[in-house]
Amino acid sequence: MKLEAVNPAAPFNISPATVTKVLNEQYFLVQMDSLQGDSEGAGPGSSFLCHHGSTEIFPVQWSLKNGVPLSPPPGYQGQDFDWAYYLKQCGAEGAPESCFPVEQSDHDFVEFMRLEAVNPISPKYIHMATVTRVRGQHIWLGLEGLKQTLPDVITHVDSLDIFPVSWCESNGYPLQHPSKATGQAPNKTLLSILGIGLCQCFICRSLYQLKATPHAARQQDLSQSESAQGNGKYSCPKIFFNHLCFSGPYLNKGRIAELPQSIGPGNCVLVLKEVLTLLISSAYKPSRVLRELQQDPELRRHGQGETLKAKYKGKSYRATVGISRTADQVAEFCRKTCVRLECCPNLITPHMVLEHCSENCSLLTKTKNTHYYGKKKIKRIGRPPGGHTNLDISTKEGSRRKKRKPLSVCKKRLFTSVDSTPACSPLVLHILTFKTLK
Repeated sequence: MKLEAVNPAAPFNISPATVTKVLNEQYFLVQMDSLQGDSEGAGPGSSFLCHHGSTEIFPVQWSLKNGVPLSPPPGYQGQDFDWAYYLKQCGAEGAPESCFPVEQSDHDFVEFMRLEAVNPISPKYIHMATVTRVRGQHIWLGLEGLKQTLPDVITHVDSLDIFPVSWCESNGYPLQHPSKATGQAPNKTLLSILGIGLCQCFICRSLYQLKATPHAARQQDLSQSESAQGNGKYSCPKIFFNHLCFSGPYLNKGRIAELPQSIGPGNCVLVLKEVLTLLISSAYKPSRVLRELQQDPELRRHGQGETLKAKYKGKSYRATVGISRTADQVAEFCRKTCVRLECCPNLITPHMVLEHCSENCSLLTKTKNTHYYGKKKIKRIGRPPGGHTNLDISTKEGSRRKKRKPLSVCKKRLFTSVDSTPACSPLVLHILTFKTLK
C-alpha cells in the first residue's frame, strides 16, 4: 500500500511511502520511496515503525487537499508528481482513508506564534521558532539561531519536541538565540511586557501570540517597555515553587513537584495569575481552592479582579480573584495566598528555598494536619447531641411516678369438701370464700 509520510529522521517535507510489512494488528513498517537504482549508489529509503495513530503518515492526496507541496521520491522522472500515474507505474494501490484517524483541529496554534523547538538534526539543541504554516493537527516551524539554514520543520501539535516561550529559562536549559538581531527576532524585554515570557502547561496549548509588527511600531513599544522596566513598578520578579515546603490540606505535593521551578519575570498581573492557575490545577479539589481564593477579602482588596477557572469531575468553575498589580505587593500577596491555603508561607515566594525552610515546615506532615480532609464523618450511635454538659445548672427534679403493681390473674379454687356443721351459716361461708380468693 502507498501513502504519504514525513521522514522522522528529516521532517522537512512530505513524500510518498510504502507499507512494507505488517507486524500485527497494531504495528506495521513504513519505508520512504526511492526510485534510484543501486548503480547510482543509493539504496532503499529509510524505514520506521508506525501504528494506526502515528502522526507521520497521511492518506494519498492529503497534500493536495491541504495545499501542501508533495516532494516526489528520489529518481522520479517528471516535474509534477501525479499519484494516479505513480500508482499505475508501481502497480500498487493507495491506503484507504479508513486506515487513518479522523483529524480534529482542536488547538490554538496560528501563524506567527513564537515557541521553542528541538532541532531534529541535533536534538541536544533547542532553538527559538516561529509557526509559519498550520494544516490540521500539523504545524511548520522556522528555527532560528542555526549555523546552516534548514527548511521548515513539520511537527504535530502534541509533539514532545516543542515548548512554550521561556521554557528553557525556567528550567535552566540553554536556548539557541539568533547570532544577530534581526527585524523578526523577538526582544526579551518586549516579550516580558506583553506576557509572552511566561511558562505555561502545553496540554492547555495556550501560547501567547506575537504577530509581526512594523519596525517603527516595534521600536516605539520597545522604548515604552524600557521605561516601564526602569521604574520596575509593574514588573514582577520570578516566583518560585518551593515544592519541598509543606503543601497543606488542599494542594497535592506530587503535582506541585511537577510544576516549573519558577514563573516570570513579567507583568505582575500575568505572572501572578499564572501562578494561581497552576496552584489550582495542582489541588486535590481545584474547585475548593478556587473558592478559598475567592472568599478571601484581603486578596480582593490587593488589586483588580481577575477571572480564574477550575475543572473538577467534568464541571467548570469560575471566580473573580483579586491580584496585586505592583511589585511592592507581590511578596505579601504570595504570603497571604499561602496562609489562606493553609500551606507553608514559603511555598510560593520571590526567593528560592534550597534546603531548610525558615518556617520549619518539615516538622508538619499530611497525616497530622489533614487526616480528616476529604473523608466523610462517621455518625456515632449513642448519646444524642446536647444531651451531656459539664456545666453546673440547677434543675428541678421531676416527680417520680409510683410503680405499678404487676397484674396477676387469680384462679378460683374449687373446694372439694364443704363443712356442713350447723354452726356454719351461708353468710359465713361466703365471707370465708372471699378471703380465700383475696
